[in-house]
Amino acid sequence: MQPTRLRMSILVVSLLALPLMERAAYAQGPLFPTNGPGPGMKTLDQVEARIPISSIPATISSAGSYYLTGPLATTSSAHGIQISAHNVTLDLNGYSLTGSTNALSGVYVSGIRSNIVVRNGTLTGWGQHGINMTSVDNGMVAHVRISGVAGQGILLGLNNIALDCQVLGAYYGIRGYNGCTIRRSQIMDIRAVGIDVMDAAMIEDVQVYNGGTNGIRVNNDSMVRNCLVISNRASGITVGHRCAVLDNQVNMGALDGISALITCRGDDNRVEGNQLHETGRYAISARGRNNVIADNAVLNDNINPNYDFSQSNSVNILIHRIPAFLNWPCTAKLAGSAQGNRGIIIGTNNITVDLGGHTLRGVSSVGSGIEGSGFENITVRNGTIRDWIDRGIDLDNSRYCALENIKLINNYQGAIMGYGARVDHCGFFGHTASGLACDNGAVITECRAEDNGHYAIAISEGGVISRCAVHGNHGHGISAFTGSSIFDCSVSGNASNGIYAAQSRVHNNICADNGGDGIVLGGLGSDVRNNQLYDNHGVGIRATLHANLIIQNSAKFNWVMDYSLAAGNATGILVNVTGGGAITSVNPWVNFSY
Repeated sequence: MQPTRLRMSILVVSLLALPLMERAAYAQGPLFPTNGPGPGMKTLDQVEARIPISSIPATISSAGSYYLTGPLATTSSAHGIQISAHNVTLDLNGYSLTGSTNALSGVYVSGIRSNIVVRNGTLTGWGQHGINMTSVDNGMVAHVRISGVAGQGILLGLNNIALDCQVLGAYYGIRGYNGCTIRRSQIMDIRAVGIDVMDAAMIEDVQVYNGGTNGIRVNNDSMVRNCLVISNRASGITVGHRCAVLDNQVNMGALDGISALITCRGDDNRVEGNQLHETGRYAISARGRNNVIADNAVLNDNINPNYDFSQSNSVNILIHRIPAFLNWPCTAKLAGSAQGNRGIIIGTNNITVDLGGHTLRGVSSVGSGIEGSGFENITVRNGTIRDWIDRGIDLDNSRYCALENIKLINNYQGAIMGYGARVDHCGFFGHTASGLACDNGAVITECRAEDNGHYAIAISEGGVISRCAVHGNHGHGISAFTGSSIFDCSVSGNASNGIYAAQSRVHNNICADNGGDGIVLGGLGSDVRNNQLYDNHGVGIRATLHANLIIQNSAKFNWVMDYSLAAGNATGILVNVTGGGAITSVNPWVNFSY
């Protein structure tokens, strides 16, 4: 017997040996079922029980999901669909609800309701509103198109959401109470306000075009972001308190001539990164307190000044064109090189102008690059100012102003600074008149001045000039008066005297190859020491009056003589060591000719 057959025989015998009940457990059912298979899928009503609406006017009085069976219209003086229950979803199913001038709203929610959704269809021609959900808490309108209604396109209640909606032709586009969110929607041809919502609103990725008054208006604690707001008669975007207006484009607004593209009515708002273009009045108005205005691009505005700010706001603006008027405390940054017949006009205290490494260039027969005479705490930094027919920088009669890393080139006059000025790491080149002139108390550090028509650098009383390079100017190199200090400077190749000082401290300078004297002391009481005078065309050091202290200087090859000192000056002895050899003088105050 074959092994397989043997195993099968043993299995059969084993089964037969089992008790009857145990053998029954191994029994198999019939090979073919007697009936067909049961249902394998649920019906639509089992998945989502939906109730059809096939005519209007209609009333929904029970919770549930409702849908249109086709386009519906009415001419009766009633609402198209009235919802009088909580927890209702109305799917327009891609169809339209059409009203007439005597009809009421297309969809109307009566009473205080919650959890209402209206979606996916068109409402047109209603005598009141498209969708009125004013009394709804936690509602949503999505993928709805509304046109030609007499009142509001969409009315939202508390904490409602409108997504992917379009309103074309209404009195108001979308209006809402607190906590509303409106995203990815288009509002066009509105007779009053495009979007008008209250507190705690989020408006994002919305287009509002051709509004009769304001484009977007929110109240407090809200955000308007990444919206396109164009051609609105009053303000493009208006906010109350504690709002953020970020990265929007607002064009062709304030057409009433009194509004602004963006208006902050209250305090503590942030307006940042917006692009603003063609305003009928102001680009931004912020008359409240503690608003932060930063990095907004104002392009091709028609009227100056561009802004209307109160003094208490924090402002950081971008300048894209000149003339630009700064009439409030701010930081202004030049967005790119600019040219014109007037530059930046400063009209108040506490302003910083950052040229951002760019050039401010004059192109006409009048004007200065930066004008701000008579103000305090003005700082200009980081760029080039050139070719102005008047002054590159005019801060005359100002107080406590600063220039930092500024290069002035080929202006009539480089810079005029007032009392207490600070000038660091600046250059003054090729001016018809002077390079830099400062009033009392100026501090000038590590600057360069070349090829200026008159003096290069001049300060009045009580100033400090240190570590400057002054070369090849057509007048004096450096001029300083009573109580000033000049030290560690290199002054060479100037057409007149290298340094002219009166009642000042002049230490550790090099004066070489100047067309006049190396150092001229024009008054009493100067302290002149440790200077090197070389190859000047006049005298190394000249003291025309008495009572100066002149010690420890060295002079060589000056054309007239090394020292010309009037009687009555206190000097170290003059030692001529031109022949070389050992220095035998032990006087620590000795002046050398070598």
